[in-house]
Amino acid sequence: MRRSTCEVLAAGFRITFFITVVLLLLRTSLISRNIPRVKQYFTFENNYKVTEEKYIFNCTNMDKIRITKYEVGGGRSKVVDIGYFNGQVLAVKRLSILKQEGMGWESRQMFFMKEIIMRDQLEHSSIIKMYGFCLRHLHIDYQGQNLLKYSDISAVYEYGNAFDVRTKYFTIQERLRHALELADLLSYLHSSPLGSMLIVDFKSDHFLMVNNRIKLIDLDYISNVEHGCHLNQTFTPCPFNCPCEPLNKVERSTTFCEPGSNCNVGVCRGCNVRFNIYNMYNTFLKYLLEPSVFPVESRRSLTDLLSRLLNNSVKIEEFVNGLISILRIHTKG
Repeated sequence: MRRSTCEVLAAGFRITFFITVVLLLLRTSLISRNIPRVKQYFTFENNYKVTEEKYIFNCTNMDKIRITKYEVGGGRSKVVDIGYFNGQVLAVKRLSILKQEGMGWESRQMFFMKEIIMRDQLEHSSIIKMYGFCLRHLHIDYQGQNLLKYSDISAVYEYGNAFDVRTKYFTIQERLRHALELADLLSYLHSSPLGSMLIVDFKSDHFLMVNNRIKLIDLDYISNVEHGCHLNQTFTPCPFNCPCEPLNKVERSTTFCEPGSNCNVGVCRGCNVRFNIYNMYNTFLKYLLEPSVFPVESRRSLTDLLSRLLNNSVKIEEFVNGLISILRIHTKG
């Protein structure tokens, strides 16, 4: 029996519609491979998007890391284990049950958790990358016969190697690049989302080499509190001749000054970055930028730059720009 014209058109429409849907699905699949997946959350009040979790590890999968070396390093609040996950080397920090060193459990918990929170809020390529963390219980959570008096906090970081900047071989370009990256780190810390940050416990072993980049690994002794001073004094009590300035609104709210009162407490504005420059110079920069190992055409510029660093008379922006200029000369050469 021959089909009517309407039946033929209807069949053709269905085939065309089917092919169109298949092509759209293929196109959507190809596009979705090139964009990050986004979780959708909808409420009656509003609809919004939340990106997937930025950390790989949490309490559900941290035990999948195969630990091969225990307590290869650490500090007063933690120890460091080395492990593997999918062929990648990882550093796992955890609170030690045995370490005391005059620091109580509450202080150790605070410093460990502070490092995790600081790393979560600060994002720079010269700060060690954190892959996740887990907090199952604290020292105050134990019950019964006090058998669980230790804390269960751990965090996973990328793995780095210790190095000695005084003896390690660097090319001219590597010296300039490392110095520029460290200077850029200080610039970021000076204008970070948390304010001007000070690396209080500045030590060479608090930096590791990760994929040929020097990275800061310890954040538990980092602070955004500038040096204090008194506004009514006739001389400047601030280090490095920093100005003694009134507290801003946020700083005033975290002091003993009463709101609206005429408080004489001030802050040495800009001292944190100058302390960081001073410590970075003595720890790394004077070795990385030693003029005698550079070609003749750069020695004068480097000597002048190092002299200003030694006297702490150069702003961090000027230091970064000076290194960029020297690096361009060697890049062209």
